[in-house]
Amino acid sequence: MTKMNKHFQLAKNRIRPYYSRIRRFGFSRKCPICKSSLSRFLPFGVSNIRDDVLCPVCGSLERHRLIAMFFKNQRDRLFNKKSRRFLHIAPEASIRKIVKRIGKVDYLSLDLNSKSVSIRGDLTSLCFPDKSIDMFYCSHVLEHIPADTMAMKEIRRILKDDGWAILQVPLDENRESTFEDPTIVSEDDRLRVFGHPDHVRIYGTDYAKRLKEAGFIVERIDFAKQFSHGEKIRYGFGNNPEKIHFCQPNNNPD
Repeated sequence: MTKMNKHFQLAKNRIRPYYSRIRRFGFSRKCPICKSSLSRFLPFGVSNIRDDVLCPVCGSLERHRLIAMFFKNQRDRLFNKKSRRFLHIAPEASIRKIVKRIGKVDYLSLDLNSKSVSIRGDLTSLCFPDKSIDMFYCSHVLEHIPADTMAMKEIRRILKDDGWAILQVPLDENRESTFEDPTIVSEDDRLRVFGHPDHVRIYGTDYAKRLKEAGFIVERIDFAKQFSHGEKIRYGFGNNPEKIHFCQPNNNPD
């Protein structure tokens, strides 16, 4: 790509959100991340297309808007100290902006393959010393990792005693036990069984138990319940808003 083409692409990327904001303008929907007023959100999904969930301006989905409002609502609880280290796994741009804006944190990001992060690394073998991270955010990543228990224990290892982690996964509330089958390896089979070509399990309501076994005290927060039905639709939280799994180190295990 020539230098001129690069500049053209950058300009195009900057203009696109403004064009989308104007084209999709309305009063039925409001994105709490980019503050856009919209007629509707867009459809999105892999095996199951969900209607009215994707912000055409900032690209946020239901879970991003929910956690962004949780961060804002719980600012005093979550970001109550200065210069605290925040580690963001597989960082979403929309959440990164929110955290930097309201948290005043020492922000770090990590991903296995992306080049646009602070550190490239594996969640099952983190390159941080014990008890070196204050805040940890990981959303819809663990379902991609075969050794998820190892990843949970690594997160517990690097968290400070007074730290916290929010560990979100796609979870089937109607399933008591997490389903996984290591013999399912092809993308087609994973798409058919797990709903995504890169997923290796479907988490059930025993997810909190798995986190507790990895050394966490788990608070399962139904944050969306404080909003009216109309507000949930307006902010695009989806038909079944996620429960927030707020985790703290269990410093006194039995």
